[in-house]
Amino acid sequence: NVDAPVVMNVGPTNDEQLAAMANGIAHVRYPGASSVPGQIGNTVFSGHSSSDWTDSGAYKFIFVQLERLAVDDVIYVNYESKRYTYKVFDIKVVQPTEISALNYTGSDPIITLITCTPLGTAEKRLLVYAKQVSPDPAGATKPTETQQPAASGTELTGTAPTLLERLFGSR
Repeated sequence: NVDAPVVMNVGPTNDEQLAAMANGIAHVRYPGASSVPGQIGNTVFSGHSSSDWTDSGAYKFIFVQLERLAVDDVIYVNYESKRYTYKVFDIKVVQPTEISALNYTGSDPIITLITCTPLGTAEKRLLVYAKQVSPDPAGATKPTETQQPAASGTELTGTAPTLLERLFGSR
């Protein structure tokens, strides 16, 4: 029951992604994961699960219950006046540096939802993968060359430094 705006085509830096996530869920393009809903490939959405209480933004806890999703659960994404339905097929936890976990070479349209885990940390990333089931994925097209990311960071989106990290350093 999460209903939030999506900030599309967010840049590759962590600062750009954090700014977008203050305003909703960020659609981020990574190498091997640069599609939009309804296209063949991996469409990546990133949201906070638990930001520092001092952070700004109304969406700092938007994915707080993402870990409750299970295989076969249904996810809906509204994009360009069309409703896309996805069914969860895999869930995994990876290190923040495992960008390759988003690289998808299959022929189906899928989405990946990303958030930090365990709650209250930016230690690892929870990835929830879901395959499009409606509208019929047989009509999906491939992303164009102009949709490919120009560059990518070295980590999956994280969180801003906590108040203590800002005061005393760390990370």
